[in-house]
Amino acid sequence: MALKLNLKKDELISVAVEMEKSKQEAEKNKREAEIQLEKIKLSQIEKQLELAKVRKESEKNSQSLESGEPSSITDKLESLKRHFKSSFFKGIKSVPDELKAEILLNILGERVNKLLTYITQVTENRVHCGLIVDDDLNKTLKKFWEIECVDIEPKVDTEVSLCEDHFVRTHRRNCEGRYVVSMTLNKDPSCLGNSKDIAIRRLNSLWKRLSRDSSYLSLYAEFLKEYEELGHLERVVESSEPPTHYYILHHGVLRPEKLTTKLRIVFNGSSPTTTGISLNDILLKGEVKEDVFETISRFRRHKFAFTTNIQKMYRQILINPDQQDLQRIIWKHGLDAEILTYRLKTVTYGLSNAPFLAIRTLQQLAKDENRDFL
Repeated sequence: MALKLNLKKDELISVAVEMEKSKQEAEKNKREAEIQLEKIKLSQIEKQLELAKVRKESEKNSQSLESGEPSSITDKLESLKRHFKSSFFKGIKSVPDELKAEILLNILGERVNKLLTYITQVTENRVHCGLIVDDDLNKTLKKFWEIECVDIEPKVDTEVSLCEDHFVRTHRRNCEGRYVVSMTLNKDPSCLGNSKDIAIRRLNSLWKRLSRDSSYLSLYAEFLKEYEELGHLERVVESSEPPTHYYILHHGVLRPEKLTTKLRIVFNGSSPTTTGISLNDILLKGEVKEDVFETISRFRRHKFAFTTNIQKMYRQILINPDQQDLQRIIWKHGLDAEILTYRLKTVTYGLSNAPFLAIRTLQQLAKDENRDFL
Protein backbone atom coordinates (compact mmCIF):
# COMPACT_ATOMS: atom_id res chain seq x y z
CA MET A 1 0.00 0.00 0.00
CA ALA A 2 2.89 2.35 0.82
CA LEU A 3 4.35 1.81 -2.63
CA LYS A 4 1.09 2.55 -4.45
CA LEU A 5 0.46 5.83 -2.57
CA ASN A 6 4.13 6.74 -2.67
CA LEU A 7 4.07 7.34 1.09
CA LYS A 8 6.62 6.60 3.65
CA LYS A 9 5.90 4.16 6.43
CA ASP A 10 5.79 6.88 9.11
CA GLU A 11 3.40 8.95 7.00
CA LEU A 12 1.13 5.93 6.47
CA ILE A 13 0.90 5.32 10.21
CA SER A 14 0.03 8.97 10.76
CA VAL A 15 -2.81 8.81 8.20
CA ALA A 16 -4.17 5.64 9.82
CA VAL A 17 -4.13 7.30 13.23
CA GLU A 18 -6.03 10.33 11.90
CA MET A 19 -8.61 8.09 10.26
CA GLU A 20 -9.12 6.20 13.52
CA LYS A 21 -9.54 9.48 15.42
CA SER A 22 -12.14 10.68 12.90
CA LYS A 23 -14.03 7.40 13.22
CA GLN A 24 -13.99 7.61 17.01
CA GLU A 25 -15.14 11.23 16.89
CA ALA A 26 -18.09 10.36 14.62
CA GLU A 27 -19.15 7.53 16.92
CA LYS A 28 -18.85 9.84 19.92
CA ASN A 29 -21.03 12.47 18.26
CA LYS A 30 -23.62 9.83 17.42
CA ARG A 31 -23.71 8.55 21.03
CA GLU A 32 -24.00 12.09 22.37
CA ALA A 33 -26.95 12.75 20.06
CA GLU A 34 -28.65 9.56 21.19
CA ILE A 35 -28.08 10.43 24.85
CA GLN A 36 -29.55 13.91 24.35
CA LEU A 37 -32.60 12.41 22.65
CA GLU A 38 -33.14 9.98 25.51
CA LYS A 39 -33.18 12.90 27.95
CA ILE A 40 -36.09 14.56 26.17
CA LYS A 41 -39.22 13.87 28.12
CA LEU A 42 -42.24 12.34 26.43
CA SER A 43 -44.45 14.95 28.05
CA GLN A 44 -42.79 17.67 25.94
CA ILE A 45 -43.58 15.76 22.79
CA GLU A 46 -47.18 15.23 23.89
CA LYS A 47 -47.63 18.96 24.51
CA GLN A 48 -46.74 19.58 20.87
CA LEU A 49 -49.10 16.84 19.72
CA GLU A 50 -51.97 18.33 21.74
CA LEU A 51 -52.23 20.98 19.03
CA ALA A 52 -53.30 18.28 16.58
CA LYS A 53 -56.19 16.93 18.66
CA VAL A 54 -59.65 17.58 17.33
CA ARG A 55 -62.22 18.49 19.97
CA LYS A 56 -65.87 19.18 19.39
CA GLU A 57 -65.90 21.83 22.07
CA SER A 58 -63.09 23.77 20.42
CA GLU A 59 -64.34 26.56 18.15
CA LYS A 60 -61.14 26.58 16.14
CA ASN A 61 -61.28 22.96 15.12
CA SER A 62 -65.07 22.58 15.10
CA GLN A 63 -65.33 24.78 12.00
CA SER A 64 -63.04 22.46 10.10
CA LEU A 65 -64.94 19.42 11.24
CA GLU A 66 -68.35 20.89 10.40
CA SER A 67 -67.14 21.93 6.97
CA GLY A 68 -66.78 18.27 6.06
CA GLU A 69 -63.32 18.83 4.46
CA PRO A 70 -60.85 16.30 5.85
CA SER A 71 -58.08 17.79 3.64
CA SER A 72 -58.00 21.01 5.71
CA ILE A 73 -57.30 19.03 8.89
CA THR A 74 -54.66 16.96 7.10
CA ASP A 75 -52.88 20.09 5.89
CA LYS A 76 -52.76 21.48 9.43
CA LEU A 77 -51.24 18.27 10.77
CA GLU A 78 -48.66 18.15 7.99
CA SER A 79 -47.72 21.74 8.79
CA LEU A 80 -47.44 20.76 12.44
CA LYS A 81 -45.02 17.98 11.52
CA ARG A 82 -42.79 20.38 9.57
CA HIS A 83 -42.81 22.89 12.42
CA PHE A 84 -42.02 20.23 14.99
CA LYS A 85 -39.15 18.93 12.83
CA SER A 86 -37.48 22.35 12.61
CA SER A 87 -37.98 23.26 16.29
CA PHE A 88 -37.24 19.88 17.81
CA PHE A 89 -33.68 19.62 16.48
CA LYS A 90 -32.93 23.33 16.73
CA GLY A 91 -30.56 22.85 19.67
CA ILE A 92 -28.98 19.60 18.48
CA LYS A 93 -26.20 20.32 15.97
CA SER A 94 -24.52 16.93 15.67
CA VAL A 95 -27.48 14.77 14.57
CA PRO A 96 -27.25 13.72 10.91
CA ASP A 97 -30.25 14.37 8.65
CA GLU A 98 -30.81 10.62 8.14
CA LEU A 99 -31.06 10.10 11.90
CA LYS A 100 -33.42 13.10 12.22
CA ALA A 101 -35.78 11.57 9.66
CA GLU A 102 -35.74 8.21 11.43
CA ILE A 103 -36.41 9.78 14.84
CA LEU A 104 -39.32 11.85 13.48
CA LEU A 105 -40.80 8.79 11.83
CA ASN A 106 -40.68 6.83 15.10
CA ILE A 107 -42.06 9.65 17.26
CA LEU A 108 -44.60 11.31 15.01
CA GLY A 109 -45.37 8.73 12.40
CA GLU A 110 -47.48 6.31 14.42
CA ARG A 111 -49.43 8.95 16.38
CA VAL A 112 -50.11 11.31 13.50
CA ASN A 113 -51.02 8.52 11.09
CA LYS A 114 -53.50 7.10 13.61
CA LEU A 115 -54.98 10.54 14.13
CA LEU A 116 -55.26 11.15 10.38
CA THR A 117 -56.90 7.77 9.93
CA TYR A 118 -59.40 8.49 12.73
CA ILE A 119 -60.28 11.96 11.37
CA THR A 120 -60.63 10.98 7.73
CA GLN A 121 -62.63 7.83 8.50
CA VAL A 122 -66.28 8.17 7.60
CA THR A 123 -68.64 6.79 10.28
CA GLU A 124 -72.25 6.06 9.36
CA ASN A 125 -74.96 5.61 11.99
CA ARG A 126 -78.38 4.32 10.97
CA VAL A 127 -81.45 4.59 13.17
CA HIS A 128 -84.74 2.88 12.39
CA CYS A 129 -87.87 4.40 13.88
CA GLY A 130 -91.29 2.86 13.44
CA LEU A 131 -94.68 4.28 14.41
CA ILE A 132 -97.88 2.28 14.74
CA VAL A 133 -101.02 4.38 14.66
CA ASP A 134 -104.15 2.54 15.73
CA ASP A 135 -107.01 3.51 17.99
CA ASP A 136 -107.45 -0.06 19.12
CA LEU A 137 -104.95 -0.75 21.89
CA ASN A 138 -105.52 -4.50 21.63
CA LYS A 139 -104.51 -4.54 17.97
CA THR A 140 -101.46 -2.39 18.68
CA LEU A 141 -100.34 -4.68 21.48
CA LYS A 142 -100.94 -7.73 19.30
CA LYS A 143 -98.81 -6.26 16.51
CA PHE A 144 -96.06 -5.48 19.00
CA TRP A 145 -95.91 -9.08 20.24
CA GLU A 146 -96.02 -10.43 16.69
CA ILE A 147 -92.97 -8.34 15.81
CA GLU A 148 -91.12 -9.34 18.97
CA CYS A 149 -92.19 -12.98 18.79
CA VAL A 150 -89.42 -15.59 18.86
CA ASP A 151 -90.40 -18.84 17.17
CA ILE A 152 -89.49 -21.13 20.06
CA GLU A 153 -92.11 -23.53 21.33
CA PRO A 154 -92.43 -23.37 25.13
CA LYS A 155 -91.61 -26.54 27.00
CA VAL A 156 -94.82 -28.18 28.20
CA ASP A 157 -94.76 -30.12 31.45
CA THR A 158 -95.90 -33.73 31.00
CA GLU A 159 -98.20 -33.62 34.04
CA VAL A 160 -99.83 -30.39 32.86
CA SER A 161 -100.36 -31.85 29.41
CA LEU A 162 -101.93 -35.03 30.82
CA CYS A 163 -104.31 -33.07 33.03
CA GLU A 164 -105.34 -30.80 30.17
CA ASP A 165 -105.95 -33.69 27.78
CA HIS A 166 -107.89 -35.60 30.42
CA PHE A 167 -110.08 -32.62 31.21
CA VAL A 168 -110.87 -31.97 27.54
CA ARG A 169 -111.82 -35.62 26.99
CA THR A 170 -113.88 -36.21 30.13
CA HIS A 171 -115.65 -32.99 31.11
CA ARG A 172 -119.33 -32.57 30.31
CA ARG A 173 -122.43 -30.65 31.41
CA ASN A 174 -125.49 -32.24 32.95
CA CYS A 175 -129.11 -31.35 32.28
CA GLU A 176 -128.93 -28.49 34.80
CA GLY A 177 -125.92 -26.96 33.06
CA ARG A 178 -123.46 -27.89 35.79
CA TYR A 179 -120.04 -29.14 34.78
CA VAL A 180 -119.10 -32.72 35.61
CA VAL A 181 -115.36 -33.37 35.68
CA SER A 182 -113.04 -36.28 36.41
CA MET A 183 -109.93 -36.40 38.56
CA THR A 184 -106.68 -37.26 36.75
CA LEU A 185 -104.85 -40.16 38.43
CA ASN A 186 -101.24 -41.21 38.01
CA LYS A 187 -101.88 -44.65 39.54
CA ASP A 188 -104.74 -47.11 39.72
CA PRO A 189 -106.80 -46.35 42.87
CA SER A 190 -106.61 -50.01 43.82
CA CYS A 191 -103.22 -49.19 45.37
CA LEU A 192 -105.05 -47.40 48.19
CA GLY A 193 -105.38 -49.43 51.36
CA ASN A 194 -107.76 -49.21 54.29
CA SER A 195 -108.52 -45.62 55.32
CA LYS A 196 -111.77 -46.07 57.26
CA ASP A 197 -110.24 -47.18 60.56
CA ILE A 198 -108.12 -44.06 60.95
CA ALA A 199 -111.14 -41.94 59.90
CA ILE A 200 -113.18 -43.47 62.75
CA ARG A 201 -110.43 -42.78 65.28
CA ARG A 202 -110.16 -39.17 64.15
CA LEU A 203 -113.95 -38.71 64.30
CA ASN A 204 -114.09 -40.02 67.88
CA SER A 205 -111.24 -37.69 68.84
CA LEU A 206 -113.07 -34.78 67.17
CA TRP A 207 -116.26 -35.55 69.07
CA LYS A 208 -114.47 -35.33 72.40
CA ARG A 209 -113.76 -31.70 71.65
CA LEU A 210 -117.21 -31.03 70.17
CA SER A 211 -118.89 -32.38 73.28
CA ARG A 212 -117.04 -29.81 75.40
CA ASP A 213 -118.00 -26.85 73.19
CA SER A 214 -121.68 -26.60 72.28
CA SER A 215 -121.11 -23.60 69.99
CA TYR A 216 -118.43 -25.48 68.08
CA LEU A 217 -120.72 -28.53 67.77
CA SER A 218 -123.64 -26.42 66.56
CA LEU A 219 -121.55 -24.76 63.83
CA TYR A 220 -120.09 -28.11 62.73
CA ALA A 221 -123.45 -29.84 62.47
CA GLU A 222 -124.99 -26.87 60.70
CA PHE A 223 -122.20 -26.85 58.14
CA LEU A 224 -122.64 -30.52 57.22
CA LYS A 225 -126.42 -30.14 57.17
CA GLU A 226 -126.16 -27.29 54.65
CA TYR A 227 -123.65 -29.30 52.64
CA GLU A 228 -126.21 -32.11 52.31
CA GLU A 229 -129.21 -29.84 51.66
CA LEU A 230 -127.38 -28.17 48.75
CA GLY A 231 -126.78 -31.59 47.19
CA HIS A 232 -123.00 -31.37 47.60
CA LEU A 233 -122.87 -34.61 49.59
CA GLU A 234 -125.12 -37.63 49.92
CA ARG A 235 -125.47 -40.40 52.41
CA VAL A 236 -124.18 -43.82 51.39
CA VAL A 237 -126.85 -46.43 52.00
CA GLU A 238 -125.04 -49.45 50.60
CA SER A 239 -123.65 -51.73 53.25
CA SER A 240 -120.87 -53.18 51.11
CA GLU A 241 -117.69 -51.26 50.34
CA PRO A 242 -116.81 -50.60 46.66
CA PRO A 243 -113.55 -52.04 45.29
CA THR A 244 -111.84 -48.64 45.36
CA HIS A 245 -112.63 -45.99 47.93
CA TYR A 246 -110.97 -43.47 50.20
CA TYR A 247 -112.16 -41.86 53.43
CA ILE A 248 -111.17 -38.20 53.74
CA LEU A 249 -110.39 -36.92 57.22
CA HIS A 250 -111.92 -33.61 58.29
CA HIS A 251 -111.72 -31.17 61.19
CA GLY A 252 -112.89 -27.64 61.93
CA VAL A 253 -111.08 -24.33 62.23
CA LEU A 254 -112.87 -21.79 64.42
CA ARG A 255 -112.67 -18.13 63.42
CA PRO A 256 -114.89 -16.20 65.87
CA GLU A 257 -113.74 -12.82 64.54
CA LYS A 258 -115.28 -13.51 61.12
CA LEU A 259 -118.72 -12.03 60.49
CA THR A 260 -119.92 -14.65 58.02
CA THR A 261 -117.93 -17.90 58.14
CA LYS A 262 -117.02 -18.49 61.78
CA LEU A 263 -116.20 -22.17 61.17
CA ARG A 264 -114.25 -23.56 58.27
CA ILE A 265 -114.19 -27.31 57.69
CA VAL A 266 -110.85 -28.59 56.40
CA PHE A 267 -110.67 -31.82 54.39
CA ASN A 268 -107.41 -33.77 54.47
CA GLY A 269 -106.64 -35.84 51.38
CA SER A 270 -103.01 -36.44 52.39
CA SER A 271 -103.65 -38.94 55.18
CA PRO A 272 -101.97 -42.24 54.19
CA THR A 273 -103.85 -45.51 54.05
CA THR A 274 -102.56 -48.84 55.33
CA THR A 275 -100.43 -49.14 52.17
CA GLY A 276 -98.74 -45.82 52.96
CA ILE A 277 -100.39 -44.13 49.96
CA SER A 278 -102.91 -41.31 50.22
CA LEU A 279 -105.41 -40.00 47.69
CA ASN A 280 -103.30 -36.90 47.03
CA ASP A 281 -100.36 -39.17 46.19
CA ILE A 282 -102.14 -40.56 43.13
CA LEU A 283 -103.71 -37.30 41.93
CA LEU A 284 -102.12 -35.14 39.23
CA LYS A 285 -102.23 -31.49 40.26
CA GLY A 286 -102.22 -29.87 36.83
CA GLU A 287 -101.36 -26.25 36.11
CA VAL A 288 -102.91 -23.76 38.50
CA LYS A 289 -101.19 -20.38 38.30
CA GLU A 290 -100.42 -18.62 35.07
CA ASP A 291 -97.34 -16.49 34.51
CA VAL A 292 -97.37 -13.22 36.50
CA PHE A 293 -96.26 -11.25 33.43
CA GLU A 294 -99.28 -12.49 31.46
CA THR A 295 -101.63 -11.51 34.28
CA ILE A 296 -100.20 -7.99 34.58
CA SER A 297 -100.17 -7.48 30.80
CA ARG A 298 -103.81 -8.50 30.51
CA PHE A 299 -104.73 -6.29 33.47
CA ARG A 300 -103.15 -3.22 31.83
CA ARG A 301 -105.03 -3.66 28.57
CA HIS A 302 -108.30 -2.43 30.04
CA LYS A 303 -109.32 0.93 31.39
CA PHE A 304 -111.25 -0.54 34.30
CA ALA A 305 -110.64 -3.69 36.35
CA PHE A 306 -112.49 -5.30 39.21
CA THR A 307 -112.17 -8.32 41.44
CA THR A 308 -114.90 -10.58 42.71
CA ASN A 309 -115.49 -13.81 44.56
CA ILE A 310 -117.53 -16.85 43.54
CA GLN A 311 -119.46 -18.27 46.46
CA LYS A 312 -118.62 -21.93 47.06
CA MET A 313 -116.73 -22.04 43.77
CA TYR A 314 -115.35 -25.57 44.15
CA ARG A 315 -118.73 -26.92 45.18
CA GLN A 316 -120.39 -25.66 41.99
CA ILE A 317 -118.54 -28.35 40.02
CA LEU A 318 -119.58 -31.99 40.20
CA ILE A 319 -117.18 -34.94 40.27
CA ASN A 320 -117.85 -37.87 37.96
CA PRO A 321 -120.04 -40.38 39.89
CA ASP A 322 -117.55 -43.16 39.12
CA GLN A 323 -114.95 -41.35 41.27
CA GLN A 324 -117.14 -40.04 44.08
CA ASP A 325 -116.36 -43.02 46.33
CA LEU A 326 -112.79 -41.68 46.50
CA GLN A 327 -114.29 -38.77 48.43
CA ARG A 328 -116.04 -40.48 51.31
CA ILE A 329 -116.34 -39.03 54.82
CA ILE A 330 -117.92 -40.28 58.06
CA TRP A 331 -120.04 -38.39 60.61
CA LYS A 332 -122.33 -39.03 63.55
CA HIS A 333 -124.90 -36.89 65.32
CA GLY A 334 -123.86 -37.73 68.88
CA LEU A 335 -120.92 -38.96 70.91
CA ASP A 336 -122.36 -42.48 71.10
CA ALA A 337 -124.48 -42.29 67.93
CA GLU A 338 -124.17 -44.52 64.89
CA ILE A 339 -121.39 -43.67 62.45
CA LEU A 340 -122.80 -42.63 59.06
CA THR A 341 -120.98 -42.69 55.73
CA TYR A 342 -121.31 -39.86 53.21
CA ARG A 343 -120.06 -39.30 49.71
CA LEU A 344 -118.81 -35.84 48.59
CA LYS A 345 -120.20 -35.14 45.12
CA THR A 346 -118.35 -31.95 44.20
CA VAL A 347 -114.77 -30.77 43.85
CA THR A 348 -113.32 -30.86 47.35
CA TYR A 349 -110.85 -28.35 48.71
CA GLY A 350 -108.05 -30.20 50.45
CA LEU A 351 -107.37 -32.39 47.43
CA SER A 352 -104.30 -31.46 45.41
CA ASN A 353 -106.12 -31.27 42.05
CA ALA A 354 -109.02 -29.09 43.26
CA PRO A 355 -107.52 -25.71 42.21
CA PHE A 356 -106.82 -26.97 38.68
CA LEU A 357 -110.31 -28.42 38.22
CA ALA A 358 -111.96 -25.22 39.48
CA ILE A 359 -109.91 -22.78 37.39
CA ARG A 360 -109.98 -24.95 34.26
CA THR A 361 -113.77 -25.26 34.55
CA LEU A 362 -114.11 -21.47 34.77
CA GLN A 363 -112.01 -21.15 31.62
CA GLN A 364 -114.18 -23.69 29.88
CA LEU A 365 -117.31 -21.84 31.00
CA ALA A 366 -115.97 -18.60 29.51
CA LYS A 367 -115.18 -20.41 26.27
CA ASP A 368 -118.59 -22.07 26.06
CA GLU A 369 -120.64 -18.98 26.93
CA ASN A 370 -118.64 -16.12 25.44
CA ARG A 371 -120.91 -15.92 22.41
CA ASP A 372 -123.61 -14.40 24.62
CA PHE A 373 -121.34 -11.58 25.79
CA LEU A 374 -119.59 -10.49 22.60
